[in-house]
Amino acid sequence: MLVGYHLQSAIGLASIFWKTSGHRGQEETLLRRALDTLEFVRLLEYSDEMAINLPHGRQRLLSLAVSLAAQPQLLLLDEPVTGMNVEEVEA
Repeated sequence: MLVGYHLQSAIGLASIFWKTSGHRGQEETLLRRALDTLEFVRLLEYSDEMAINLPHGRQRLLSLAVSLAAQPQLLLLDEPVTGMNVEEVEA
């Protein structure tokens, strides 16, 4: 999730290396936004889980969440529910 948000951040290599207070503040903001997005797609309970360990349907939701994190102006989805069971699609 954080990868999608880092595309929009102003965190530079120097601030990462030196762990500046601005860097820490931005990291906290990005983490909070990532958790909000996971909650939006109903994956917050899996926030500490590796993506590879998630069932296919939840991996699809995670892909959607990462796409939303990049803050696109337009998001085109080709068969977004492929491989998901009825309960996952309804949710």
